[in-house]
Amino acid sequence: MEEGRALSEAALQAGLRALHLPVRTGWEVVADLLAALAVGLFLALLIGGALRLFSRPATRQPDLAANALALRALSEDDRRVALLHLLKTRAPDRYARLSGALYRPGGLPEADVLEREVLADA
Repeated sequence: MEEGRALSEAALQAGLRALHLPVRTGWEVVADLLAALAVGLFLALLIGGALRLFSRPATRQPDLAANALALRALSEDDRRVALLHLLKTRAPDRYARLSGALYRPGGLPEADVLEREVLADA
């Protein structure tokens, strides 16, 4: 054959028929399926983690002073209870100090005292 001369279509097809791929065993097929499954699971974990990271709503800590001021619109007893709940979530140590006297007669502090306790760390 001369260099630069194109092969005929029949010669090209005859050359392709001569190619034989090796026969794959059952274990090779299983190994390929397991590898594809592992890659798929890894990609699913990556995509799921990215979606979870970027779809998480921004969490803001509510403004404690604004919450305490908004409670002033409540009745005195309701305000005390709400301030005690705020104190329990924000400063459990101070709540524990006050909780011993809560159920004694006259043991419930005034709302202004509770408000000062809540706002002590704000």
